[in-house]
Amino acid sequence: MSGSAVTAILLDPHTGQALPSIVPYLPFAKLSLPVATGVANTVGLFKQYTKRSFECSELYQKWGRLEQDCQRLWGAMYDEDAPDKLTKLQERALEISVPATRSMPNKHRLMARCQDEATGKIEELLGVKYAT
Repeated sequence: MSGSAVTAILLDPHTGQALPSIVPYLPFAKLSLPVATGVANTVGLFKQYTKRSFECSELYQKWGRLEQDCQRLWGAMYDEDAPDKLTKLQERALEISVPATRSMPNKHRLMARCQDEATGKIEELLGVKYAT
């Protein structure tokens, strides 16, 4: 229940008659309940922020590991099992991508920046310039 709803209930004349001992504290309740609600919301936002930052950190680690495996495969692309390794790497990329799209919001500027960075890494790795 929000602080405003509790304040509205406490300010109801019928509740005030039933609870005469609370009536002198109503001005304090009018101020403290919204403040307490604001503090609780701030704590909730902070917890959500830390959860997202841990998710991003884990996602960064997974993509970094996948990048290293792709570089190893690039160095051994003429091996007989290279197509199988490539298929496994593509499956891992999909496994990483699905939770990332669920947990991360679709922010166009951030996605464009990440895409530019990823494209730059691919261009650097392959030595090819992509048209954007």
